[in-house]
Amino acid sequence: MAERILTLRQAEDIFLEVTREILGISNDNSTVRLAYGAGSTSGSAPMHDTRSSVCYVTVNPTNDGYGNQHHICYESTEESELLTEVDEYTEEYSVIFSCYGIDSYDKARKIRDGLYGENSKKLLRNHKIYLVVGSPQLIPAREIIDTRWIERCDLTATFYSTVRVERADTVGRIDEASVKFTPTK
Repeated sequence: MAERILTLRQAEDIFLEVTREILGISNDNSTVRLAYGAGSTSGSAPMHDTRSSVCYVTVNPTNDGYGNQHHICYESTEESELLTEVDEYTEEYSVIFSCYGIDSYDKARKIRDGLYGENSKKLLRNHKIYLVVGSPQLIPAREIIDTRWIERCDLTATFYSTVRVERADTVGRIDEASVKFTPTK
């Protein structure tokens, strides 16, 4: 089995893809973008036209303690005398969806409900990412941008991602062991 490790950039692109899928927006549309002016393949801009509807996605690795648990095992292959150490653990992501525009609350609700949809779960599952169950709260807010009040609604959801790291040929294996029992008095 191959290693499973996501870079932060890959995770960002996956969550952008899921958000676009939920909202029914094509990949070449800048309505869904990263929340900072980065150079991801999916594109981003630091600010949008205040008359348009935009959803910014922010992906933050977090730690609730669950990811501190590692399951380490050893696998052998016929080709090698040494064992491969396999380290499996969980990474956690806190994803903030910040929707702007007059339909911001409706878009945030659609994203929240869509995260439970089969298409979204399948897309995430293909990358070994899983929504932590619980209905995230929608937080409506108003923000002043360029002297205008803009409607905004935020949604924060937590996801777990399984990680598998393989360290090939790291441990010698035991082919045979003898055990001797001696009774005690």
